[in-house]
Amino acid sequence: MVILEGGTKTPLKILILDQNPILAGGMCRLLSEDGGLIATARNTFAASDLGLRHDETPEVVVIDPEQTDLTASDLVARFTIGGSGASLIGYSASASVELSRACFKAGFRGFLPKSAGIDTMRRAILVIANGGVYLDEALSDAMSSEPTATNRHKKAVLSSRELFVLKLVAHGMTLKEISNKMNLSAKTVDTYKSRGAAKLKLSGRQEIVQYAIKHGWMQLQH
Repeated sequence: MVILEGGTKTPLKILILDQNPILAGGMCRLLSEDGGLIATARNTFAASDLGLRHDETPEVVVIDPEQTDLTASDLVARFTIGGSGASLIGYSASASVELSRACFKAGFRGFLPKSAGIDTMRRAILVIANGGVYLDEALSDAMSSEPTATNRHKKAVLSSRELFVLKLVAHGMTLKEISNKMNLSAKTVDTYKSRGAAKLKLSGRQEIVQYAIKHGWMQLQH
């Protein structure tokens, strides 16, 4: 997988942060076997050193949020400072629903358990690099089964097109991209988005993403 920049094929840069150098190094080697990915590792988790260094320009940062005392919001701020545009993937041995929810609320774009295979990690990286979000299936199922999430919107009935558009919005697609995919005008797509969001009482892309995570929409990939 490569990112096209002005017609030039550019490898996707990944930064792996983990206190276990064997794990981080192994992930880097496996991810870099794909010619479109260049992964590097860093093992220090001192609060003063958490953030991008001047010589680091990754598109995606993979980090275990449980290995630091910083909050998920602090981590997002540290790694996106200066408009770097880096997207964060959280991964953890515990991989609890509470932790993943906190990370997504703070602005993480993905979350995986450390038990996930390297192919799953690679898939998550590519989905996120293309503007989407990725949540491990087991966590997605757990979130979607929460009674509070189900009851809150149980009376909302979406049309098939409203549902399809909201799912694509949650995965990072623009209205123009969705209109091309559905062969509809951008104005029509915006109507479906607005109408569906209103039915679910959602305001803005972030709330749509949170709803999508809670209701198991994140398996859809484009």
